[in-house]
Amino acid sequence: MFRGIGSIAITIATVIALNLGMIQGAEARPTHNQCVPIQAVTVYYNPHNPTVNTPVDFGSIIYPTNASGPIIFNWYFGDGYYGDGEDVTHTYGAPGNYFVRVSAENPCSRAETTVEVQVTSIVYLPFVAKGQ
Repeated sequence: MFRGIGSIAITIATVIALNLGMIQGAEARPTHNQCVPIQAVTVYYNPHNPTVNTPVDFGSIIYPTNASGPIIFNWYFGDGYYGDGEDVTHTYGAPGNYFVRVSAENPCSRAETTVEVQVTSIVYLPFVAKGQ
């Protein structure tokens, strides 16, 4: 049991010595994987002025872009429907203002953001020929 504890102390001392340049000709190598946390997630969507029954493409970008994976994306579209994945498509069945939320999560962090999407109706005006 004591030998295991001693070997950990030696490993730590060696890594510290490598990082401080105390061992000539050697380079420090990480002994384990460190998780890079997600600091922020942003949302973009197209079309920017969506209408009822028209598919809306949503996408997300995480910062930093080299955050550790796997990264899980969860969406809430504000109308009772959910989705998952970095990029998703959703169609709104009624006009209104919807608060769309995306969260991005990896093994060491979680970030989320919310955007407001205004969905409008298409208004069809009757065609009336002049003189009739």
